[in-house]
Amino acid sequence: MQARLATAGAPLARLGDWLIPLGLAAFGLYETLGKAPPVRGAKLLQTLGVLVVAVPLLWRRRAPLAVLAVVVVGFAVAWPAERSSGGVTFTAVFGLLIAVFSVGAYAQRARAVPVVAVAGAMVAAMLAAGVRA
Repeated sequence: MQARLATAGAPLARLGDWLIPLGLAAFGLYETLGKAPPVRGAKLLQTLGVLVVAVPLLWRRRAPLAVLAVVVVGFAVAWPAERSSGGVTFTAVFGLLIAVFSVGAYAQRARAVPVVAVAGAMVAAMLAAGVRA
């Protein structure tokens, strides 16, 4: 009985592996194209940042450390445009939280702690730069 329940959840987990990143990307595109500053470059930067944050989440179970690194890069790409518009998009923050959770859930602890510490320091530095601006 317990083995049957474990295998019954596998298709739902695979569906969630696709729905979460694709839903986040769709919401992010809506968010950036609808709310981005009127400067064309800012919309392009935000859209690129949202896609770089959301799409790698498709591989969050297989390569959580690499996914976190790419998500932080996406956050950094979108940061200048988001900072000029007055805030960070929900998609960027939520994608970052999912990536950090995935590292905790699926990566080896010995490798995860330094990677999360570096990613956290980078995000904190970006946020601190935004507060001072």
